[in-house]
Amino acid sequence: MKKRRFSTAAGHSGLAALCAAALLGLCPAARGDSALQTNSFVLAEDGSVGGALWLAAKSVDVRGTMRDDFFFIATQSSLVDGGEAGSKALLAGTFENDVWGFAEDLELSGTVFDHARLFAQALSVSGTIHNGALLAGTTVTIATNGCLGGPAIILGEAMICEGRCEDDVTFIGMSATLSGLFLGDVRITAGEIVLLPGTEIAGDLVYASPSELILDRNVVLHGSLVRSAREAAGGKPDAGPLAMSNLLAESWLYCGALLTALVFLRLFTRPSAAAALDVRRAFWKCLLAGFVGIAMLVLTAVFAAFSVIGIQLAGVCLAAAWILLYLGKIFSGAALGLAVLRRPAFGSFGGLFGACAAGMLLLYLGANVPGLGLFVQAFSTLAGLGALILNLVPGRNLPPPLPPAA
Repeated sequence: MKKRRFSTAAGHSGLAALCAAALLGLCPAARGDSALQTNSFVLAEDGSVGGALWLAAKSVDVRGTMRDDFFFIATQSSLVDGGEAGSKALLAGTFENDVWGFAEDLELSGTVFDHARLFAQALSVSGTIHNGALLAGTTVTIATNGCLGGPAIILGEAMICEGRCEDDVTFIGMSATLSGLFLGDVRITAGEIVLLPGTEIAGDLVYASPSELILDRNVVLHGSLVRSAREAAGGKPDAGPLAMSNLLAESWLYCGALLTALVFLRLFTRPSAAAALDVRRAFWKCLLAGFVGIAMLVLTAVFAAFSVIGIQLAGVCLAAAWILLYLGKIFSGAALGLAVLRRPAFGSFGGLFGACAAGMLLLYLGANVPGLGLFVQAFSTLAGLGALILNLVPGRNLPPPLPPAA
């Protein structure tokens, strides 16, 4: 009898299925958005989807046109089965706005005119992404006919880039193999770095690796070759927050925070949008309010703990403080994402959640930078908490409801 073992892939599939259930349960309420759960989703070449689409399916095949944001999770497992079979997603169409995707096997051969954030075990890009890209997977491949038009961050155990990158690119992983054209700066943090003959880099090449990088004479580097100071001094590679084990752990924490944000933002959209805007427009005021609020909760818990009858109150105050601090990251993440995406306001619930996801990703990465992580965590949580407190003040006018997605 064959024994069944729990695998990492099954764990990823279970998490994806859980996210899909929450996504489909909450997102239909976002006006202008549509949600769909099916076994197989196919959009023919002459087909199009006008509004934002939230999709959960076992297989995804898009050859037509998506005119708004596209969020999808492709997973073969349900919430209860083992999910041993791999899920596939083929993006061969035209995407006029942002694309977010989770799958085990994902191929992008179409065109994305805005940002693309794709996560898969095996990820291949042979199409074009005109704006920024975040690509993460066990294996990430940019084919010879692939093109990244904006700044890109690539995370993976094995990263191969043979295409064209028109802006700065950052590689973080175990091994990186480059053989394409790079019109901006290239930053690589990996244990093994290979630049094949014919590679051309218009900017600087900054790398961190245990061994010194020797370029082939047929590699064209117009800028400077820079090794990190610690590597140049002969120290051990500065894996730190960039170690794959840390990245895996942080990715799980990030997915959990993203699921929490999805629920909270959907249930309290207007107060959340107002709090995020306050963080961006009055950061120091929010930071002060957050500090005062958390101090009052902690002091109340301390004084209540001195009496037997107040022990329960002390526990409630401490639990409330922890929950509010955790939620504070959501509002700070949305504010940071709004600034990074250079948008004056949230156009729809999809825009609010997208900005929150992008900003929280930066916060989780920044929280693991040595010497900076503690400040990032403290400032982001307290500022977000303060914004929430300010928006709970009676009589405060909330912004109008977010308009439907275009």
